[in-house]
Amino acid sequence: MAGLVAGACRMGIHFSYPNPQCGNPKEDVRPDVFTDVHYLHFALILGAIVLFVTVCVSFVTAPRTEKQVSRTSKKGEINEHRQHNERWCAPWMKPK
Repeated sequence: MAGLVAGACRMGIHFSYPNPQCGNPKEDVRPDVFTDVHYLHFALILGAIVLFVTVCVSFVTAPRTEKQVSRTSKKGEINEHRQHNERWCAPWMKPK
């Protein structure tokens, strides 16, 4: 969401300033962000913003519980299936 907001702000500001007429570079009233920063460099800056926000949010939030991550891999799904079968099997049918 941080990348979307930053990109939308840049797009809105870009559309609000008109391009200068050809041959009149002194009449360019656009901010330096649009005249000096290439759009691919802005994409790198935007990626760094998103990475920073992602790392900050991951440090602030609490870790997930074992139950929340139990079925995120095939191994976890097999273990959960095995535990379910052990819970509902008759005592003589449980694996040893």
